[in-house]
Amino acid sequence: MSQKYVVRLSDTSGCHGGKVAGQEQWYQRHPHKACNDPEMSMVSYIGNGPYCYANSAAMLLESVGETVEPRLLEVLSGVGLGAFWLAESQTLFLSGWASMPDVGVSRAFGLLGFKVAEEAESDGAPMPAEALARQLDDGPVLLGPLDVGELPYQPDSQGGNGVDHFVLALGFEGDEVVVHDPDGYPAVPIALEALDRAWRADLIEYRRGTYRRWHSPTRTTSPVPEEIANKAIRSFAWAYRESRATALPGVAIGPEAVEALVATLRDGALAEQGLEHLRRFALPLGVRRALDYAWFLQEVAPELAELKSEQARRLGRAHAAAARPDQESMAEHLSRVADLERRVEAALA
Repeated sequence: MSQKYVVRLSDTSGCHGGKVAGQEQWYQRHPHKACNDPEMSMVSYIGNGPYCYANSAAMLLESVGETVEPRLLEVLSGVGLGAFWLAESQTLFLSGWASMPDVGVSRAFGLLGFKVAEEAESDGAPMPAEALARQLDDGPVLLGPLDVGELPYQPDSQGGNGVDHFVLALGFEGDEVVVHDPDGYPAVPIALEALDRAWRADLIEYRRGTYRRWHSPTRTTSPVPEEIANKAIRSFAWAYRESRATALPGVAIGPEAVEALVATLRDGALAEQGLEHLRRFALPLGVRRALDYAWFLQEVAPELAELKSEQARRLGRAHAAAARPDQESMAEHLSRVADLERRVEAALA
């Protein structure tokens, strides 16, 4: 593998070391209370987690010498704020209807002062292999959404069709593209045929066109932390409003989405598939995102930070109940999550 392919695989924990100029506020260590204090501040989580677009974006920025923590990119994306409930499939997503990952990635880049080329093809267009090769000559390219079920190097890809994912493409080797997959697969090759199926993302409902990619990042401004925070909070408020304005009929949004799940649990009507989604994905991811928002907001909006911290606690307890499973306990904690979500949305209004 040539030297130009060597981009460090971002820590899938979302806790990348180092600093970005103007962002020192979020890298300071804050004293926390003793662990036996019931009002203790939450300690940041370090570990694995499905932050694929944030990790891939962090690697793209690092390729041009800009080190940004994945959790900061995750927060600024706005993806992890809000909730929506799909009644037919009994699926709760603890994320915003108007902040899908492809939109969120671009939002995060902009808030941090980066200009990043973003391109996509119209539905039915062929994979832009030649354009990708030219772009890779200049540096790595962020690809997504991809369909996990079409990634042959992932041992658990079977049954993953329709699940979105993001990776960083590093370069061509013959008829394969070498990628850093932040799900734990660094420098792995994927044949163009397989990449075509995955990157076309036919089953990813939120995609806008096909073969979406980001490349050639450049810093255009160096915003100070206060400016980043103020703009981010305004973007969070917009995302909440937009989610309510654009949700499809029958899709519950925000606290009402969580309350719809609570009602389903109390009726004993949640199917095993919905329960599995909660305990393996939505709840642990929701805890992590809530913790990261609490971390980001602690200096600039401490009341919001406390709400997100309490949400993390309640979601963690709901996850433990889901693992038992104890649907009555899940409903109790998720009812509190809904109340907190209503307060977060009101505070941002």
